Amino acid sequence: MVTWTKDMLRILKEEYPTKSNAEIAEELGISARAVQWKAYWLGLKKHNSWSHIEWTDEQLNLLRRKFPICSLREVAALLGISKTVVARKAKELGLQKAAKSEARMKIEETIKTYIGMYPFKKIAEMCGISARRVGKIAKELGLTVSKEARNRMTSEAVAKAYELEEFYVSCGLSPEMERKLGSDKSRLNMEYRLREDGYFVTHGCDVVYFSPRLKRHPVRERHAEEMGMVFVEYPEDCLATEDNEGAQAPENLINSSIMVITGKITEVCPIREGNKNGHDWKVQDCVLEIPGGEKPQICVFNVFGDNIGKFNIQVGEQLSVDIQMSANKGKDGRWFGNNRAMEVTRV
Repeated sequence: MVTWTKDMLRILKEEYPTKSNAEIAEELGISARAVQWKAYWLGLKKHNSWSHIEWTDEQLNLLRRKFPICSLREVAALLGISKTVVARKAKELGLQKAAKSEARMKIEETIKTYIGMYPFKKIAEMCGISARRVGKIAKELGLTVSKEARNRMTSEAVAKAYELEEFYVSCGLSPEMERKLGSDKSRLNMEYRLREDGYFVTHGCDVVYFSPRLKRHPVRERHAEEMGMVFVEYPEDCLATEDNEGAQAPENLINSSIMVITGKITEVCPIREGNKNGHDWKVQDCVLEIPGGEKPQICVFNVFGDNIGKFNIQVGEQLSVDIQMSANKGKDGRWFGNNRAMEVTRV
């Protein structure tokens, strides 16, 4: 408990408006908090620092010349003071900003044109400014985004996220994302897990195929069936054997995307690795020579993720490969095929 003497109170009243609490506390030999509380009870106030700045003629002339055409930040940097002090002094002198620059007018026109059509982030990229700045300018112009437009843009963003999620699944990557996308996420996760276990899954199709030699997972299958999936075993005539030469024919494709090919590995390419949107991926291309006819046929297939180490494919091996075929359309309109190995059996 501090006992305040008359001398201490006199010093406090004289020095509080101009000195810091720490300086007064050091002089009086007490804590800064005690100084603060005593000043509060006495009703003492600090002087406004901006009103006590002594402006020179040179500073005032610079302010009058630069304020109409420069930003507050630029003027404050030139004068070596804060933006708040500059703004208050300019208001005191009655200074006004000059007419809007051509660049500012273009930015406003862009915002007026695209607000409600694109998110602020997209408009900011068009204008070369921040999304927060776009919001401030829109508020100054009295522009608002309707609830319908906001919902539409949100739906488009979610649709793009779903598309990216499906891309991860098609590449054998984990579909888990930081953002919650809705109930379909559990379905995508299940499809990914089933593919990892060796099942043949086509996104959007409820039929899941499995090979007779596959080690099945009853618990996972039960959960998948609760989501509406149906498990079907390969037809026997679609499995490649020495006595079944027609297994490679197009009419024997499983679910129009899966086939089993038997041949000899002639080349194993180096592993390619990368990272896309925070997800690590790796893929290895293998060349399979299919005997038959005057000239052997060549097939290239991909092995993704952990299956590279699991399959451990070597040159010269005779393999029966379960291949899932898919295709993707590029931005230029061209189609790209992809053959992914789902299961490998040495014969």
